Amino acid sequence: MSKIIVNSITHSGNSGTENLTLDNSGNVTAAGNLSVTGNLSVTGSGASLIKAWICYDGSGTYEVHSHLNVTSLDDDGLGRATINFAANTFSDELYCKLLSSKREGYNNSTHGVMYVDSATSSSCSVRRCAPGSSGSLSDPNEASCAFIEN
Repeated sequence: MSKIIVNSITHSGNSGTENLTLDNSGNVTAAGNLSVTGNLSVTGSGASLIKAWICYDGSGTYEVHSHLNVTSLDDDGLGRATINFAANTFSDELYCKLLSSKREGYNNSTHGVMYVDSATSSSCSVRRCAPGSSGSLSDPNEASCAFIEN
């Protein structure tokens, strides 16, 4: 096994400014932007990250616009969806759930509030209710959901 021991890394085209430094505790500081190809795992105190997110169109046939750590989206009927996460994304069901939907108009069928129906470590079921006391459901033209765990 080979080992490289360094305190800093400098790009050859840089005029001596350190691009990456490591202190005695193993903390890394990057000057500028840091890009990671592949998976990034962050540990330690304050390592909260958005572990999964999704933006989808719920009108008609559900269509995923973009996502992170989501394997599939189930259309569970009018105003209901289940978001399925990649394996080992969450340790339990006690992660933070942030939900929103785009306001498409101003009447009881085209804007509303999103709620969590149920959650496990592998999925989260959501619903979008129209405003008012009727409890009627409506499909969102655009929904965005983010999930955070320490």
